[in-house]
Amino acid sequence: MPKKILLSGAKGRMGQAIQSIAMDHDCHISHPIDLGDDPGSLIGECDAVIDFSLRDATLPLATLAAEHGKPMVIGTTGHEKEEREKIARLSEIIPMVWAGNFSTGVNLLFFLTQKAAEVLDAKSDFDPEVIEMHHRLKK
Repeated sequence: MPKKILLSGAKGRMGQAIQSIAMDHDCHISHPIDLGDDPGSLIGECDAVIDFSLRDATLPLATLAAEHGKPMVIGTTGHEKEEREKIARLSEIIPMVWAGNFSTGVNLLFFLTQKAAEVLDAKSDFDPEVIEMHHRLKK
């Protein structure tokens, strides 16, 4: 039986991409929601929560997921320090994957940057810098 997923941000680019591949991975997006929808009445019926919505929706949704013991994936970015700390505490209650970017290329860049930092750390005359840029439609 496919896993039932509550997907917040279902109408966005990532939400649509997730919906297009869900069944290939034994998942069913049973509750595709967006801003204005009430996840509280739906969360008890799902097996897990995925959030690719907007920053303001993440903490309330993560709190709800923790209250119901639902594992959560968060791909939403732009959280303030206090929000990040609260979400991190919730990750001690429920299984959680929280990443600002799920792109293979970007995660490869993270890995290579870490390796470069380790190699260059022994040489104090290097001052490397990585600049992140996004397309103009990035929210």
